[in-house]
Amino acid sequence: MNANQSLGISSKVPDRIYDHLKEKIQTGVYHPGEKIPSEPDLVNELKVSRNSLREAITRLEHEGYLVKKHGIGTFVMNVKVDKVNAAIDKLYSTSQLIASQGMLPGATDLTAVLTQADEVVSEKLEIPTLTPVVRIQRKRTADGKPFCWDDSYFPVHASLLDLDELQRSVSLMDYVEQKLDIKIDRAIANLRPAISDEFISKELNIPVGSLMYLVEQVHYLSNNVPIWYSRVWYPEEVITVKILVTW
Repeated sequence: MNANQSLGISSKVPDRIYDHLKEKIQTGVYHPGEKIPSEPDLVNELKVSRNSLREAITRLEHEGYLVKKHGIGTFVMNVKVDKVNAAIDKLYSTSQLIASQGMLPGATDLTAVLTQADEVVSEKLEIPTLTPVVRIQRKRTADGKPFCWDDSYFPVHASLLDLDELQRSVSLMDYVEQKLDIKIDRAIANLRPAISDEFISKELNIPVGSLMYLVEQVHYLSNNVPIWYSRVWYPEEVITVKILVTW
């Protein structure tokens, strides 16, 4: 759209403003850290109302594309991938979560080793401390860009140490259910804020001290036996968590 073209006055104007500004961010016209034009300048350039512009900008803020700094202006966030909406009332694999937003899930930096359960792992999997377990770590990607870091523990099974097979399977949940001939019935998750350390920051290409969501999750079979304990670190900028409240 050129600078002299109006975005119109219909009820869908905020959507078109949103698409227009988002495209400028994603194509690099507005660079990460750059201050976007002021509200009066954008109203004049796009020939739209202040209310429609504010609605579009608020939506871009909520999705992590923009941030307002009081008394200074509105700035472009460092967006690596589209922010994913995640509801915590459903059991999804990370691959399903990424694919549901129209992006291609992937995995890199995979390791699978035999280790011993520490106190935390033994409590989560309800096994004695120092019991042998398989630890699988990997970086998950969305459209080839870093999305999260996954650290998982399982009871020992030969298939979980087969790196070649693991690398061919993007979804760890699908792989586990198929190779172990089980069906994961449910999971209990604990969500809390965290700060990225040097290791996580290097793996996900984010600054040390970045705000994260840490999701600790125990997966259970239908007979209440825990089969999988995971810790997944999500940069705050790539995911929006939605909580379903009913009464």
